[in-house]
Amino acid sequence: MKVLRSAFFPLEPQSALRSTQTQNWLTGITEEQAQAIEDSYTIGYDRKGMPHWVKLLKNGKTKTLRSKPNHVRTRRYLLKYLEYKDGLKAHAEKIGFIMPQDAFFMWFFMPMAKSWTKKKKREMAFKLHKNKKDTDNLSKAIKDALAPRKSNFTPGSTPVMDDRVISSYANAKIYLSDEHADKVGILIVEYWAHDFLYPFFMDAMKLMEIDMEFKIPPDFL
Repeated sequence: MKVLRSAFFPLEPQSALRSTQTQNWLTGITEEQAQAIEDSYTIGYDRKGMPHWVKLLKNGKTKTLRSKPNHVRTRRYLLKYLEYKDGLKAHAEKIGFIMPQDAFFMWFFMPMAKSWTKKKKREMAFKLHKNKKDTDNLSKAIKDALAPRKSNFTPGSTPVMDDRVISSYANAKIYLSDEHADKVGILIVEYWAHDFLYPFFMDAMKLMEIDMEFKIPPDFL
């Protein structure tokens, strides 16, 4: 397949965070304030001995959580993720990158764990990455940053696309050896849609037993 365009983002791949909209308030307070909110909850137990965390509100009512609040940790994760998205946006603007709609491959080049032995690092070099940071969340972070939904557009900005128009892409994550640590990041490679999709499309038609009664033109896909 002929490569149409490619773009490399020299940022260690990060997973998208869920429910960031409901947690954005944490970025507006300090870590000390987040810790104080955590400490304002006290542990209690229900009749079955199951723990819960209770906070007394100013109106005299109580707020109950089934799990211990982790505002400090969540705040750190959220700030790190927002910094990652800002980095992706800044680099895209710098190189004039526009998120493609179809027929592209996202390569996530992952670093090896510092705790691994030299032997394990040799064995894992360029192997598929099978640990946390799944491909769905890695790719979602890219789309969140470079192809946000209309409801997530920055006020006053002029977005170029919305991730709902993305209809075909693939991705993979692999380990890079330490000697190539400077290549840790995301490589997005664009192809001609017909070249990229045609073999998969014909396999799908055959497996689904759908007879093609016409010759597929080059611009069909």
